[in-house]
Amino acid sequence: MMKKRMKYFLFIVIVCIIGIFSIISCSKKRAESYFNKGFESLCEDDMEKAIVSFTEAIRLNIYLDEAYYWRGFTYYLQSKYDEAIFDFNLAILLNPDNYESLRWCGMAHYSKEEYDEAIELFYQALQLNPDDYESLRWCGMAHYSKEYYYGAILNFDKALQLNPDDYDIQKWRSMAYYGTKKYNIAIKDLEAILPFYSNRSEIEDLISEIRAEELFDLGMYYAQGIKTYSSVDNTAQEIQEMIAAFLLSGNLDMLIFSEDKEKGFPGDLDIAIKYWEETLNVNPNHVSAKNNLEKARNQRGY
Repeated sequence: MMKKRMKYFLFIVIVCIIGIFSIISCSKKRAESYFNKGFESLCEDDMEKAIVSFTEAIRLNIYLDEAYYWRGFTYYLQSKYDEAIFDFNLAILLNPDNYESLRWCGMAHYSKEEYDEAIELFYQALQLNPDDYESLRWCGMAHYSKEYYYGAILNFDKALQLNPDDYDIQKWRSMAYYGTKKYNIAIKDLEAILPFYSNRSEIEDLISEIRAEELFDLGMYYAQGIKTYSSVDNTAQEIQEMIAAFLLSGNLDMLIFSEDKEKGFPGDLDIAIKYWEETLNVNPNHVSAKNNLEKARNQRGY
């Protein structure tokens, strides 16, 4: 009698286990069905419907990392960046090897101007896939946005090794060089893409802006009394290096228009005035050049 009861009990347990596995299997299949519906809706630009389907897929299978990823991507397209970050983080937790989840989570942080978080995620994605072009591109942009120009140049260089014909990246690399005061390199890069860039006037305007800034800086140097520029022993490259070194030192805040050493920096205002006049010829809207030129002319008495 006892044996019969034990057999009956084991039979019930087995049936229950089979039933549970059947329910789980059915739930997973239904989850996949909803996931496919969500993906179809996304392809049709019906984002609200896509989110409903992805959410149902997650309810049926909480371990379906793809559903979190694509729901997060849908939220990103809707500019709902907090929701996107939440879903991307869950997708990363379930599948740490998916570099695309890391990249898009970085993109969401970038869109929120959380550049440090974005950079960290882009680098994690690049550890998994060093040739992920988009991570290199946006890691460079995040560095540029924080004015980490050398980091931007490094990532843009790597991206251009993968796609040398990305003229937009070449433009941003030029702007990063501009940020480091390497005017000649910036202008050279922009002139190289000028024939190919879709918006030619944009590149021409940038070249004019950089040339104007270069002339303005030269004027600042002469006003500060750094007369090594007039020496025939200095090459153009040496002059540019001195410009960069002095500007990065931050001493421009100490500018005093004076040739009296006791009152300030012994500057050559006549030469400075000429450079600022040239600055305004290239860029008539250069506010600092206008202000400095007026101040210098007043001091000179004309």
